[in-house]
Amino acid sequence: MKVAVHIISLVVVLFAENTAEAKDRKSKSNSVVAVSLVKGQEKEFVVFIEENFHPFSLQAEWKIMAEVVTLYNESPSKFLNINKKTQQEFNEAIEKWNAEASKNPEAAQWVANLAKTTKAMNFFWKMDWNNLAPQDKISEEIGEPISGLNGF
Repeated sequence: MKVAVHIISLVVVLFAENTAEAKDRKSKSNSVVAVSLVKGQEKEFVVFIEENFHPFSLQAEWKIMAEVVTLYNESPSKFLNINKKTQQEFNEAIEKWNAEASKNPEAAQWVANLAKTTKAMNFFWKMDWNNLAPQDKISEEIGEPISGLNGF
């Protein structure tokens, strides 16, 4: 009797593991792997937008998005010198495009790619290149004088 119970328990555990692994594989195959818009992918992105989101491609937001992504790839020094107003307009344009793209299932890959690229762009904009640290980290570090940390 004990042997039968152990065998049944073993079968149930193995079945549960296989079911969980199958669910994991299915969720991974449905997920979108984001890739930064670099090495020519920004040009493919432009073509995709102009073909599939033609009304959006005529708006000022699209021109800002295309300009900033192009600068990010072709001229990093000009990209880093973009003013705060343009940075804000770019982020607002991204939000507007995400709202429109969410209606189109074909755009899921481009939404993920643009999100990854935008995250990198915002990191570079927030970086203090004189201290090589993000600006918000510098303000946190300056808040406490070094003498307070040593106990003197």
